[in-house]
Amino acid sequence: MKWFILAEKSSPEGASPFDRLRDPNVAIHYTIPRPAEYMTGLLKSAYLAACLHFGGVVHSHSVMAARDELLQARDAKSRRHVQLGPVAEGLRVHRTGLAANGPSLALLRSDHDGTSTYLISLAGTILVEWPFADLDPMLSPRLRAA
Repeated sequence: MKWFILAEKSSPEGASPFDRLRDPNVAIHYTIPRPAEYMTGLLKSAYLAACLHFGGVVHSHSVMAARDELLQARDAKSRRHVQLGPVAEGLRVHRTGLAANGPSLALLRSDHDGTSTYLISLAGTILVEWPFADLDPMLSPRLRAA
């Protein structure tokens, strides 16, 4: 696991944030992100991207399974009560390592050895592999109209 510090603001004449860490009076408090929260958030982004791509909610088995997980997360008592469901847990997610660039949402296709893989790009920073196995993104009516 990698950890990093990102200082939001620092004055040019001020001490480095790293110098402050050496101060014995400094206490650092942090919370490790819960997979149930961030993976469900990524599932929400993928679900909404599919809805935008198809111009509405598609009633396929995989999309409805994702929707059910999202409704359970919405109805949880608190964020701490959100449970990691099988669809969110099965997401394949990649970080690009780049700053946000390009469109905020894009569908990408990668062809390798005669197989196409579809990826949802979230501002060019995170790629989520298309999680809806029973829904071909190339069948979108929006693509036929273009």
